Amino acid sequence: MAVEIRTIVPDEMDAWAEAVMAGFHAHARPGEGPWRRNRVDYERSSVAVDGGRMVGTCLLYTSPSPRDP
Repeated sequence: MAVEIRTIVPDEMDAWAEAVMAGFHAHARPGEGPWRRNRVDYERSSVAVDGGRMVGTCLLYTSPSPRDP
């Protein structure tokens, strides 16, 4: 089976956060889901799924330009 690369949806935030933290040999903190949901640009956040399991993540944060007032 091929690894699927796709964007995430808000309902997947807890599983996505757990996959992110696994890369740092840690676990997402309980209750972080709402905080993350409000700060993530879902169109710029991706996940690699293998056999129904999230095995890789990518997140691009939007930030203002230093030249913006």
